Amino acid sequence: MGFVITLAAALLYGFVLPFIELTYKHAKQEITYTLVVDIQIVMCFFATLFCMVEMIANNDFNV
Repeated sequence: MGFVITLAAALLYGFVLPFIELTYKHAKQEITYTLVVDIQIVMCFFATLFCMVEMIANNDFNV
C-alpha cells in the first residue's frame, strides 16, 4: 500500500508543477526565481503539515 501511495504522490507531483507553469503562462505573469522558491516552500510546508497530522492521528510519535 505504501509503495502505491508513493507512486501516486510522485505522479501527482509530476503533474502539479507543469500545471502551475501553464497557469502562470496563461495569466501572462512572469515566472521568476523567487516565485518558484515560494511555490516550493508552500508545497513543502503543507506536505510536512499533512504528514505530521497523519502521524499524530496514528500515534506514530510514541516511543
